[in-house]
Amino acid sequence: MEPILEVNPVWKVRSNHALEHATLHVLATKATLARMSGFSDAGGFWLLGEVPTDLVFENARKALERMQAGETGLAIHENCGSNLVPSIAVSGGLVWLAMAGAGKDLRKKAIRFPLAVVLALIGFEAAKPAGPLLQEKAVSTDHVANMLVREVRCYRPYGLVIHRVITEFKVD
Repeated sequence: MEPILEVNPVWKVRSNHALEHATLHVLATKATLARMSGFSDAGGFWLLGEVPTDLVFENARKALERMQAGETGLAIHENCGSNLVPSIAVSGGLVWLAMAGAGKDLRKKAIRFPLAVVLALIGFEAAKPAGPLLQEKAVSTDHVANMLVREVRCYRPYGLVIHRVITEFKVD
């Protein structure tokens, strides 16, 4: 039985997530100061930000070439939302623990509130190193050898600029 992270379409999402990060890294080296964010799925990824479509296409292909040439570190991005997941989960769990047993008693909750805040801060900071590890091991992958950037489409709903980067995987 295959591990869940290597099952199609999970590995496609992970591969596209890695390429999304790599594309953002490569775009960051260009003369663009646009704020960008992204979201990956099995068919490619979405980039939100004021960047010309041809620049997105060119840099997605360049990022893929660099990853295929061995620059696998491009798959990790410091601003990825998955970096926050462990910190939020641990701090939320510690807050729950601090407030457990307080019931509906507002006085008990008020007394425990400072402890809950301190535990949340400690938990958030203590779990930070797990974020990049989670990103590296679970939500992105460097398995991009058979990947292609097929096309980039631009959508402009409500004044936003959204690019859809469509990927494909060659079958050997």
